[in-house]
Amino acid sequence: MVLYKAAYYEGTDVEEKEPITKHNAEEPINKGEAKSTDFQALVNIIKANIGSGILTMPFAYKNGGVILGTIALVTVALITMHCITLLVKCKKKLVRDLKARKREQGEDFDENEIVTYGDVGKETMGKFGTAFISTLLVFTQTGFCCAYLNFIGGNMHEMVPALREWHYIIISLVVLIPICLIRNLKHLSLLSIISEILMLAGMGIVIYFDIFTLSTTSFPGDRRISTFDFKNFPVFFGICIFGFEGIGLALPVESNMKNKKHFKAVLYTAESLVGIMMGVFGLFGYIAFAHNVQSMITLNIPSGSSLGIVIKVGFIIALAFTYPMQLFPVSELFDGYLDVVIEKFKRKPSGDESQFLFNPTTNSLEVQTKTSRKATLLRWIAGSVMRAVVIILTAVLAASIPDFGSFLSLIGGLGGTLLAFVLPCIIHIIVYRKEMHWYVFAKDISIATFGILASAITTWTAIDNMIKGRKGGH
Repeated sequence: MVLYKAAYYEGTDVEEKEPITKHNAEEPINKGEAKSTDFQALVNIIKANIGSGILTMPFAYKNGGVILGTIALVTVALITMHCITLLVKCKKKLVRDLKARKREQGEDFDENEIVTYGDVGKETMGKFGTAFISTLLVFTQTGFCCAYLNFIGGNMHEMVPALREWHYIIISLVVLIPICLIRNLKHLSLLSIISEILMLAGMGIVIYFDIFTLSTTSFPGDRRISTFDFKNFPVFFGICIFGFEGIGLALPVESNMKNKKHFKAVLYTAESLVGIMMGVFGLFGYIAFAHNVQSMITLNIPSGSSLGIVIKVGFIIALAFTYPMQLFPVSELFDGYLDVVIEKFKRKPSGDESQFLFNPTTNSLEVQTKTSRKATLLRWIAGSVMRAVVIILTAVLAASIPDFGSFLSLIGGLGGTLLAFVLPCIIHIIVYRKEMHWYVFAKDISIATFGILASAITTWTAIDNMIKGRKGGH
């Protein structure tokens, strides 16, 4: 079972799709599938990167400074694009090598055996690679979900302070749990489209509000605008990495393209647009509010104004509709583990063949049909309970976050940096170790070392800020 294989389903004509599990992962998933165009791939990559992280970019610039932050944003974007390119290159070589081995052994080859980040990890580092990458992806995905809930609670409280933030987080579960029980990505596509429209519209309105604020107040006035802030820079770095949150989706998007040769151009175009949006949104917000900018830029917009209410409600709906999509890969992973457990309990422990829950020797089609339906119902109930438990856990964690900006920095620094910088370089070294020039090896080692150090420093800084924030009662 690997994460993000479900993303391979987008744009397919298949009416019903089973979750990819260890039992059906070997089946081709491109049957009846409509491959994506370059434009669709471009949109999918942009969609994967635009979330709550971009709403924190003004706060990120407060911690990095205008000049240092911009330099770092460009650097992070370039390294991220390079490392994704390395992953795709490694995936292609692994596919070629696996295909050659299976031909020699006379076995059939399925091109979908290596599609995702987890698949590449398994081929290069075995079960450890799959487990490690899956753990990091679960950590980052649940972190995104916690961030969304914290944003919803904080902004609802800002508009209607009668209830506390955690009250609104709990209330939001009434809507989120039923939506997250949907197993088919096709049925979530409308929510995804609505959320993206609301996000882009909201970002445009926020930038308009920033410009309006700058035009109606003296500049710089009492604003304290930093150009270089090395002390708090780790916070900027973590949030910036968090903003480029779509690396787990890159390989499935490339695999599903009609013309895979265009992927590099599509990737660089998409990531450049994301970087520009992050930079423009962050700079306008920071310059408009300077040292008074909040971790959520929406909190700088007066709730009493109709424009402020429209912006906040729009972002709340957008993130609520995006939440199920972010949780989907985690739910899919747990579904795979659940299938393994159900397989082990197909027989009752008595060992008596007559006590089989599924008796393979029975001649009664009716009995087999009934037991199969029971197993399907059992799986659905267990999967639904598991989803509800995960959602409740994210709500509890979201309500416990003392500092929204530092929490995003933690997710980006600990999970995002390892996924985006460190692992791609390590995988590249493993795959190409026999034919790699020394300077390429040195480059990979340098990026991986930088990623490890940056991850450690960013994680430490974020945790320290969160502890200080909790002690300060924030």
